[in-house]
Amino acid sequence: MTIRLELFEYLDYFGRTVPVRDLAQQDDVANVIALRHDIDHSLDLALELAHYEHQRGIRATYYLLHTHSYWQDPDLVLKCRQLQEYGHEVGLHLNVLTQWINGSCNDIDAAIADVLTPLHEAGVVITSTSAHGDRACYEHGFSNYWIWQELRGDDPIAAQHSRSAEGIAVDEERWQITYPADHVLHRADGEQLQLWQSSLAAHGLECDAIHVPIDHYWTDTGGKWSRTGDPMAHDLSAGRHQVLIHPWWWRGQQKRYFFLSAARSGTAWLSNFIDRATSCAGVHEFTFNHRYDNDELVADKRTTDDFDTLCNDKSTAINLIRHSLRWMRQQSGDIAEANVYLEPFLTELRELASDAVLVHVHRDGRDVVRSILDRGWYASPQDHKHRAMPVAHWNRLTQFERACWYWQYTNESIMPHTSARLRFENMVTDKAYLSRQLEQLGIVVHPLLAEKVFDTPMNQSRESVFGSYDLWPTAYKETFDRICDLLRSTLGYGSARRAASARTQHEPTPAQDSLNESHIVLDLEMSNGPEPAVSPKNVEVAFTAAGLSVWASDSSAEVKNRVLMLCEGAWSKVHAESGVACRPDVYYTCSIASRVDKDVRVRLFVLFYDSNETLVRKLQVATLRSDTPQRRVSFSPAMGASHFALALHLGTAQPSQTVVLERVRVEAHTMDRRYTARPEAGPGTTLNRPSAVTG
Repeated sequence: MTIRLELFEYLDYFGRTVPVRDLAQQDDVANVIALRHDIDHSLDLALELAHYEHQRGIRATYYLLHTHSYWQDPDLVLKCRQLQEYGHEVGLHLNVLTQWINGSCNDIDAAIADVLTPLHEAGVVITSTSAHGDRACYEHGFSNYWIWQELRGDDPIAAQHSRSAEGIAVDEERWQITYPADHVLHRADGEQLQLWQSSLAAHGLECDAIHVPIDHYWTDTGGKWSRTGDPMAHDLSAGRHQVLIHPWWWRGQQKRYFFLSAARSGTAWLSNFIDRATSCAGVHEFTFNHRYDNDELVADKRTTDDFDTLCNDKSTAINLIRHSLRWMRQQSGDIAEANVYLEPFLTELRELASDAVLVHVHRDGRDVVRSILDRGWYASPQDHKHRAMPVAHWNRLTQFERACWYWQYTNESIMPHTSARLRFENMVTDKAYLSRQLEQLGIVVHPLLAEKVFDTPMNQSRESVFGSYDLWPTAYKETFDRICDLLRSTLGYGSARRAASARTQHEPTPAQDSLNESHIVLDLEMSNGPEPAVSPKNVEVAFTAAGLSVWASDSSAEVKNRVLMLCEGAWSKVHAESGVACRPDVYYTCSIASRVDKDVRVRLFVLFYDSNETLVRKLQVATLRSDTPQRRVSFSPAMGASHFALALHLGTAQPSQTVVLERVRVEAHTMDRRYTARPEAGPGTTLNRPSAVTG
């Protein structure tokens, strides 16, 4: 998260500082500056500032606000420990009387113990506190430190006169809190709270920041030094000083990052690492999967099965990029997105986000090709799910050649648009390398957080049926080297030392270029002819002249599976005679005509079953939506499948939202055996045809 350079000028001016705890314990030290930060808004911003202060040898106290939402962060304890590891003190920014006045707690000592005990048990040392000047303090007339009996004094009425909620003497009446003459705080429901009844010592606390003996107090309340004057305008070399700086008022212009790569290059892992181990928010493939509708951000996934369509609709893609950037700009801190789908639109992205930092993440092409073949990319000649590369004779390329060209073309396209690179192989094995590379980009990595998340695997392949490069047949190695060798060498993955001209003189392996044999295996005409057998679950159906109308049975959020099987049977089990028989030497195309209400997303699945009529694989092949009434998809049989069925999944659709299915037609096409990647078996591995796994 960006911090304005002006703040560092103050830090340099202060020089060596100490936490508030040290100031309280060393009351005989005459010349000292204690630095404190009240964290009213962002703990991640505080962590970044703590990192930079640590680099300068500066120590401070970070008072954390227990009523802020960041207190629910699952990594709160670890972030507190990280503050301590940076040499800082963690303190409690007390807001318990606000909780009492609004009725969210009745026992203030129990509420404080609930906050402090888990931290103490985790090794977070908290010995000082500061009162939060909540808006409720001024609305109801109280200060949060009025609970501590050690701070009462003999005459609290006189002592609290003309003081703000934070305990600072102020001249403006609007910031002065009137102390109650009866020493009692009154709540709207009639409850009363006797003030000064709790003990600092009983909670393991030693001091309250504003009551530590000092000569001068400085605060940037509201981002200005108006209450106390600017410390840089004074000589701080003599006397005991306490300086309060709220990091929130010193945040700079937001930074945005895009980490771009081919698929299967660690982007899900990287975005999670950035989100969990740095002060920058990390998101994975946000763009193209969200949009604004009447100023409300809604999830609308376009990359699962609809990306090829999006690539041919540049205006929609540009619009979705604008929506994504709009959302990013609304976030309070820096944000990094890792996305493998932005490559076709990098010129547009650069124009729309000219201030963003674009980073190239690359992985050895041999491993990428293997991984995407394991996931069934280009499993059929008419693959509409994955992008067709703008490569000559694409329709004549084999599955393996397409995978190779995908890696080569995608990385080659990304390189000119990016200003930095991350090497996958180093990124996921060398924490120091990754931390160094990210910090050069301005993304601070926090060591304790990084240690926790670095070894967490994400989005791993569920099975590996396509062997490593060493086990590939010679013909496959030659094909890969012919297409990818030059870029492979450029990215530092070695070279097969083949002639560079071999790549440009590419002659694709002859493959089936047309549909020589095809036949219809399923043809459901919903508006004419006999009504086909369907099996609804948590949905209602009605055959009409327009087609088969489908809608949710009820609106309960607890209902997760609103499914219509386009045959007799259930999701987990379909009898062979109700499904469509699979043949290993064919691939299938499915055309769907439908009418879907606006904002409804219906997923079309192909469900594969074995000879025991048990589900062995599910494959989402299409998302039906209002702007795509006609869809055409393709798929190949899953390994071990004897038959398949089609199913509509209505997800969160409501009873008032209707899907009208007009026609579903499935055709089987003869598969040219030369098309599909079929490596020969090598020692120690089984290399079969990749199965149709969702990508």
